[in-house]
Amino acid sequence: MSILHLGWNPVGQQLDSLQALVEELRRDVMELRAENAELRREAGYWKSMHARAVERNTKLQGELDEAKAEIRQLKAERFKRYRRTCKCTDQPQTVTAALPPKLLPKSIYGTSVWVHLLLEKFQLRLSMCSTRLATTMCRNHTSAKRSQEC
Repeated sequence: MSILHLGWNPVGQQLDSLQALVEELRRDVMELRAENAELRREAGYWKSMHARAVERNTKLQGELDEAKAEIRQLKAERFKRYRRTCKCTDQPQTVTAALPPKLLPKSIYGTSVWVHLLLEKFQLRLSMCSTRLATTMCRNHTSAKRSQEC
């Protein structure tokens, strides 16, 4: 209420309007206190939910760290690297084995194919030219020799 509004009303009306205003303000205060109490109860609930989430997050982070450490360890076991122990400066520190030579130079077939054919020959007691792959390889190799001779 403004001062101008109070100035135009008689004293009785001013008193009634002030009492109504006080009652309205008291109701508002009571509503706000009830709402405040309810929000405080909810705040406790949400604090406990937050504490649970933080605890769960900490537990999961620990599990994740353990899994990452296990993966690192398994990779280290699986993919071992051998390093030189000397201080040679002209050679690389990581040593790798050279590839095995091919049985037929300039051939598309590697050693693993020949190993497979020999094992198949002895396990099944077959001659070399009775297997399909060996027959194809023999044909390709002889045709390649003929083309080189011409």
